[in-house]
Amino acid sequence: MQRVSQQKFDYLNLTLRGLVVISKALRKGYVTNQDVRKLYSLHKRPKRGENFLRNMVSEGYLKRAGYDKYVLTEKAYDALNTLYSIFETGQRNRILVVDNNASL
Repeated sequence: MQRVSQQKFDYLNLTLRGLVVISKALRKGYVTNQDVRKLYSLHKRPKRGENFLRNMVSEGYLKRAGYDKYVLTEKAYDALNTLYSIFETGQRNRILVVDNNASL
């Protein structure tokens, strides 16, 4: 027998700060270290912005396009499309996962 389970679709652990950075990069075309430092300076921690950018690159949301310039990747565009559709509809999509190897 097949067991069908439902899972909530939560887009790859994107934080609110990450959403702000991705939205700024979408609007501006790129994002710089200075942009992220300004975001962190609101909480008096501007030097953590560089580590945040490194994490965004390692997670695949941004890629380097030159010295101190980062542009969006396909993963970031997919995340934005998913989040905007959630905001518009007010509900999350559900994904059906079929596990053929599971026993009841």
